[in-house]
Amino acid sequence: MKKFKKNLRYFIFEEYLEINEMAGFDARSPVLNNLKIVSDYYKNPFFNLILKSFRLNYSLFSPLFIKKDKAKILFHKTTKFDLILNSASSKNAIVLGIRPNALKNFLFRRTIYYPLFKNFHENLYSGIINHDENLLFKNLDELKKVFIYLNPDVIVILDDALPDSRAIIWVSNELGIPTVEIQHGIYCSDPLIPTGRYSDYLFVWGKYFRNIYIKNKIRNKKTIKILGYPHKIRSNLKFNNSNIIYYLGDDFENYNKSIIDIKKELIFTLNSLCGELGFKFVYRPHPSEDVKFMKSQLPNIRFTPDKEKLHESFDKGDIFISFNSTSLIEAALESKLCIQLTNYPLKTDNFEELGVCPSFDNFRDLKTYIKEISNAKDYSVFHNEIDSSYIEIPSPDPGTRFLELLDDII
Repeated sequence: MKKFKKNLRYFIFEEYLEINEMAGFDARSPVLNNLKIVSDYYKNPFFNLILKSFRLNYSLFSPLFIKKDKAKILFHKTTKFDLILNSASSKNAIVLGIRPNALKNFLFRRTIYYPLFKNFHENLYSGIINHDENLLFKNLDELKKVFIYLNPDVIVILDDALPDSRAIIWVSNELGIPTVEIQHGIYCSDPLIPTGRYSDYLFVWGKYFRNIYIKNKIRNKKTIKILGYPHKIRSNLKFNNSNIIYYLGDDFENYNKSIIDIKKELIFTLNSLCGELGFKFVYRPHPSEDVKFMKSQLPNIRFTPDKEKLHESFDKGDIFISFNSTSLIEAALESKLCIQLTNYPLKTDNFEELGVCPSFDNFRDLKTYIKEISNAKDYSVFHNEIDSSYIEIPSPDPGTRFLELLDDII
């Protein structure tokens, strides 16, 4: 059994904040706000009724759906990995929550859902804010009962840093259930990566990310597997030669309040620059941004419609700019023209050196490059494939590759 640092509350909550503080970010308020939001969901009796119905559904149908000769794979917060979850459903995929199209997936793919109970989130939140370790241990005891009942062979998680994930790590370690974290976004080459430290295995997107963990002695190389990019890539997309440039936003101001003024100046400057060159500028906010506040601060800036999906933005535009957003990498994988603008006083990798896209640290050079693009008849001449050592495309697909890696460890 692994030995975790210090006391339970430190492991579940404080260590993540400590790592962020060393990197110059204050994560306390965002983490507590998120915990409170999730905890408040369970105060809705209708929501609880839905969750109870899915747990009852598991009790009724799991004897029919669970294959005795196949491993049980328990997923937590990983429902964004559709290709992986769909492939895992050919075995015994159990989702520790609910997701869109849950009923459809249950009926046609036999994906089974078992949402976490109300007390788990309430006790986790209360135990943290009240410094009540007894409540936290009570939380873990309840979680242990769930894991004993579900009896998974492996637990797959989105991160091993946030409180709910740390609780799962703690209990799975006690029960001897191996855990796998799937990389959910890009990381820069910094020893202060807050996630990927405690799961038994880490599945990363490419050699570059594996080497970050090895170089910084965060974890043993034997526990890191290269999964590759875990999402579907739409191939053969054509350039629209549109006059739209998107900036893919971030939420740095949630962790460092001084960033907001730099951000506003950046957006105003880009909007003006695009106007001079005959382009329409559109700002796509980060999911965690306070969009209402940003719109009040940027009254003359075009924002993406509230319900516009990322792939819809990709369909509309050809050129995408960002600091180091994972969405910029995704745009590049979908053959869009991508540009890194390193305007924030924060540590990041140089995407040009990594073989992703051109990188600029000032508006003058950026303007010159965009002008070259605007003068071209064919935008595709500016596009380069992402270096495979940075992000690997799994063969034949992410789901199959995931199951192959899983077979090696369970």
